[in-house]
Amino acid sequence: MKILDITRLGPEARQLIEAIERGDEQEIVFVRDGQTIAKLAVAAERSSTVRLGLAKGMFKVSNDIDSNNAEIQEMFEGDGGRGSHEQ
Repeated sequence: MKILDITRLGPEARQLIEAIERGDEQEIVFVRDGQTIAKLAVAAERSSTVRLGLAKGMFKVSNDIDSNNAEIQEMFEGDGGRGSHEQ
């Protein structure tokens, strides 16, 4: 296997790789005469990377976000099937 630093590539090749990194493309297929000769995709190790702060500043969280936890828990758990449920 040959390892090549991205800085050695031309601008068009770097743009293709950056599109994969950003998630704009899942895979890029290279063809010659209608036949696939190579594929470019995200490395498996990168797919599990946690991207902390990805949505920072995109929404606001209320200071009382936890005030309805008991009510929400009741919605999910109900009374455990012990009572009657309206249908």
